[in-house]
Amino acid sequence: MTILGPKPKRADIYITKGLKWTKTLRIKDVDGSYLDLTGHTFVGKVRKKYTDVTSYDFVFTLVSSTTIEWVLPAAASTVMAVGCSENDPSSKYVYDVVWTRPGNDPVCIIKGFVTLSPKAS
Repeated sequence: MTILGPKPKRADIYITKGLKWTKTLRIKDVDGSYLDLTGHTFVGKVRKKYTDVTSYDFVFTLVSSTTIEWVLPAAASTVMAVGCSENDPSSKYVYDVVWTRPGNDPVCIIKGFVTLSPKAS
C-alpha cells in the first residue's frame, strides 16, 4: 500500500465463517521503499454497521520491520452472523484499519466491506 493522503484505501475482503483470515500489510513511502513499521500501532475492527457497539477485532503482529500480519481469528468469524449465501445482505459487514505512527495522530488507512461466506464443509 502506498501512502496517498487522507483518503483511506478501499479494499473489500472475503472471509469463510469459522476460518482464520490472514493478510500481510506493507506500506510504501513516497520514495517507493517500504516503511519501517517498528513502534507503529494498527487497530482494525469489523462491525455489522459502523455505528454498532458489537465489534470483532483484527490482530496485528509485526513479522519483520516492514511487514505486519493482519488476522481475523477463526473465533471471531465463528460468532459473526452469516446469511444463506455471500449475496445475502446479512453476510455483509464493514471494517476499517487505523494506523498510528509515533508522534502522529491516528489515521484510517483501509476500509471496506467484509463478506462472510458460509462454510461448505
